[in-house]
Parts: sequence; structure tokens; C-alpha cells
Amino acid sequence: MRNSALLLLWFLVVTTTNLFGQSSVPVLEREVTVSFNGEPVKSALDRIAAQGKFVFSYPSNLFDADKKVTLTVAKKRVREVLFLLFGNKVKYKAKGNYLILSAAPKAEIEQGNKEYYIINGYVTDGVTGDKIPSVSIFEGTKMLSTVTNKYGYFKIKIDETKVQLNLKVSKQNYRDTLITVRNTGTQNLMIVLHPERNEVSIDTVQTEESPVTFLIPDESIINTENIKDTIYRKYQVSFLPKLGTNYLLSGNVINDYSFNVIGGYSRGTRKFELAGMFNLDRGDVSKAQIAGFLNANGGTTNGFQLAGFLNLDKRSVNGIQIGGFGNINGDSTTGFQLGGFFNVNKGKSNACNIAGFTNVMFDTSSGVQLAGFVNSAHRSFDGVQMAGFGNHVIGNMKGVQLSGFYNFTSGEMSGVQVAGFVNYARKITGTQIGFINISDSCNGLPIGFLSFVRTGYHRFEIFTDEVFAVNASLRSGIESFHTMLFASMGPDKRDSMLWSFGYGIGSSVRLGKRWLMDFDLSAQQINKGSVGSKINLLNKFYVGAEYRISKGFYIAGGPVLNAQLTNTNYSHYPSIFNSMHPQIFYSDDIDKSTHVDMWVGGKVALRFF
Repeated sequence: MRNSALLLLWFLVVTTTNLFGQSSVPVLEREVTVSFNGEPVKSALDRIAAQGKFVFSYPSNLFDADKKVTLTVAKKRVREVLFLLFGNKVKYKAKGNYLILSAAPKAEIEQGNKEYYIINGYVTDGVTGDKIPSVSIFEGTKMLSTVTNKYGYFKIKIDETKVQLNLKVSKQNYRDTLITVRNTGTQNLMIVLHPERNEVSIDTVQTEESPVTFLIPDESIINTENIKDTIYRKYQVSFLPKLGTNYLLSGNVINDYSFNVIGGYSRGTRKFELAGMFNLDRGDVSKAQIAGFLNANGGTTNGFQLAGFLNLDKRSVNGIQIGGFGNINGDSTTGFQLGGFFNVNKGKSNACNIAGFTNVMFDTSSGVQLAGFVNSAHRSFDGVQMAGFGNHVIGNMKGVQLSGFYNFTSGEMSGVQVAGFVNYARKITGTQIGFINISDSCNGLPIGFLSFVRTGYHRFEIFTDEVFAVNASLRSGIESFHTMLFASMGPDKRDSMLWSFGYGIGSSVRLGKRWLMDFDLSAQQINKGSVGSKINLLNKFYVGAEYRISKGFYIAGGPVLNAQLTNTNYSHYPSIFNSMHPQIFYSDDIDKSTHVDMWVGGKVALRFF
């Protein structure tokens, strides 16, 4: 009982699968294997319908039902069998699971009494006999084309009467075939394609294709893959890529002038292209290309390119490129590039790049980069970079970097870096101007509040002078120009301790292997207890000498010219120096609230590093 149930279940599954698989195939594409030997036509059709699991429908006077036919076919499509039985005298129309037969007129009639003809048939593999899908069948002068469906079937509508057509049949990895269609009337063709021989070399040349393909009809893409021919036309007009004067061959046509109401697709444009929304070109575009939204080219662009939103080019751009939102180029760029938000160039660039937000270069570049936020060059750059926030070069830089916040060069910087906050270069040959300047080595001048050169001048200094017993200073930069941060402390009680903090700049001249002469200019705010709210500024000009005792250990000293500016309303004035008495040689009031004292002092220091 159990085995019987399992057998029944298996039978139902197999039967249902076979029925479903057969019914899912269009009636005309179902395969049948039949043999007739002097059998009446009606009986032959009944056997075909039974095997194909569909129903014929036809008028009784369509043919002589008693006419005998002889035919043997194996695994042929229903359409092919009907070709063999009736030739071009019968036309067929599938509706659901019904196949309606009717007499084929000499010419079909459209609305307006315009005649047209149908050429249809199959394309098969000359070796295996299999039907070949996605084969291009076209006639270039009349812009006629079609593509075989997944069953290898094609159909072309011919609007002209009494015309001879030279149809070219093309498919990747197959040899092209030329078919001449003469006279008029609906015709059924069986076309055979032979594969290319193995010794044919593979084409390694980069294929051209628009960077945007989802807007392109599948048939047009198939044609561009299959058809090697290039068609040249003076002009074309299209509403959409599929609806235009070049029809489905648009991707194989180079036009002098191209006009697209919404959008168009072509192999290239030699003079001028205009679109309400988008232009898509597989290859080169020259002179001028304008689109309301998008230009997307697979070849070289030479001339003027304007898009309301985006220009997208796979290869080089030479000329003027303007994108309302941005520009993206997959190869070199030469000329002028303006993007409302960004410019991105994958190849070498020698241009003026202006963007509202950012410029990004992935290869060596030169020229001018202007961006509202940041410029980024992922290899060497020669020229000028200006950005509201920062400039970034991964590689060497020659020229000028100017930004509101930072400049960064990972390699050698030859030129000038100016930043609102920080500059960095591995090796600087030139000038750095910023609040903080950082480099590995410097052959030039770093100017800023703090400059750090890894291989440059570094000293930690402890010294004493006639004002403060204990002073500490950090000197950093290069010998010819460095900055100083320091703090000082007197010996008074904690609540009335005399202390200061200050900043200075210095320059050292080498007198020998062990000797340096120092020239320092500094200023420090003197405080008693807490930080005073009034000016009490001690300005110093120091000239002294440094002697290297050993590596990382130095002794220095020399005279100091002091000038102290004090607000006379300061609570501790004039008793600020109660515990110390410098020898003042000049004292005067600059104005009603500011007093100056000057004296000559000195300092002795120990330095490290």
C-alpha cells in the first residue's frame, strides 16, 4: 500500500513537471518529432497539436484537408514544421494555448493602407544544430535590425515594397554571414552560423561602452557586442535610446550631429550633441556635448562638455568640462574642469580644477585645484592647491598649498605651505606658514607658533637670570629659525609667587662644530599669584653663545636687553620686584596707564637634546 502511494506520488510529480515545462514554452517554440507518409494535412496537424499539447484553430477553407503530405522531422520547433508544411502561404498567431492559422496575404496592411512585409526565421549553429539566441541581424543603410530571442527566432518588419536587402548576421565568436533577400512578401529564413576557428586571436583592445548601461535597451547592447561594423551618419534624432532614427543600431552609429529629446545612445559624436536629459556615447565625442542632466561617454571627449548634473567619462577629457553637480573621469584630464560639488579624475590631470566641495585626483596631476572644502591628490602634484579646509597630496608636491585649516604632503614639498592651523610635509624645501608646522626635514623656513622638524633643531633649556631663579624653555624648529615656549618661577611665597609664561623666536648661526651664536626675541607675561588682568610684559632681546659639551648636552649664556611694559593700574605695581632689583637705565611713562623700564641683564643655561 505504501509503495503504491509513493509510486502514484512520483507519477503525479513527473507528469505535472512535464506539463508545466511544456506549457511554459510558447506554442510556436515547442519541439515535436513527427513522421508523415502520405497522410492528410488535417491528420498531420492533429498529431502535431497532440504532441505539442496545444490546439489548432483555422477556417475550413484554408487548405484542402484531404491533401496528402509526407514529412519526417526530429526535435523541430512547431514554427519550423509549419514552414515545411505550408511555406509562406499560411501565417500563425498564438493566443494562450491556441495556435490560429490564416491565409498569408501578399502584404500586410497597416493603418493608413501602408504595406509592409515580414522576414522571420531561425539562426542555428552550423556544428551543433542548436538555435542561437542574441544574434544580431541588420541592414546598415536602412537602419533595420533585430536580435534573436532565447529560442533563436527573429522577425524583421520591412516597410518598403519590391526591395532587395543585404542582411548581415553577426554574433560574438561566430563568423559573420551575409543574406540577400530579394523580391517581396513574407519570407521564412533558416540561417546557419559557423563558429570562429580556435586559432583566431582574441581581441585585447579595450572595448568601448558608455559608463551608464541601465538606460540602454538590451537589444542595442547585444548589437554593440556582436556587430563589428561602424556606421556613419550626418545626424540622428531620438526621443529615447530605442526610439530614434537609428533605432536599435544606435550604439553602432557615429553621428556628426545628435539631437535627443529626452535621451539618446550612439557610438560617438563628431560635431555636436544635445539632449534634454542625457547623452550616452560608447566612443569618442568631439566639439560640443550638452545635456540637461547627464553626459556619459565611453571614449575620449575633446571640446566642450556641459551637464546640468553629471559628466561621466571612461577615458580622457581634453577641453572644458562643466557639471552642475560634478565630473568623473576615468582617464587623463587636460584643460578646465568645473564641478558644482566635486571633480574626480582617475588618470593624469593637467588642468584647472574648480569644485564647490572637493577635487580628487588618483594619478599624477598639475595645474590649479580650487575647492570649497578639500583637495586630494593621491600621487604627486605640481601647481597650486587652494581649499577652504585642507589640501592633501600623497606623493611629492611642487608649488603652493593654501588652506583654511591644514596642508598635508606625504613626500617632498618644494614651495610654500600656508595653513590656518597645521602644515605637514615629509621634506620641505621652501616655506611653511601656519600655527603648527611639522616635517621630517626642512631646507627652508618654517614660520609659525610652533614648528617641529624631526631632524632639525631641538633644545630643552633650563636657565637662570636676574629676574627669575628658575626658567624652563622648549626650543624647536631649525637652527636658522625656531620658536620657544617657556615658563619662569620666582622664590616668593606661594600666594604671592612671581611667575611668568612666554613665547619667543630665535635664530642660531653656526660658528663651528661645537659653537652656535644665538639671537632670541621673546615676550613673557609676569604674574604675582594668579594671572593678572593687566599687562605686565617683559620683552627680551638675547645675544649669546652655545657650546656643545657632548652629544645632547650644551651650555649657553650671554647678555639680555630687557624692556618691561607695565599697566600702572596693576595691583602689584610698582612693587613687582620687591625681592629682585634689576639695574634700570631707562624709565618713562608711554601714556597715562603704561610705564616702561629697561635694563641689561643676562642668563646662563644648560641645554639638552
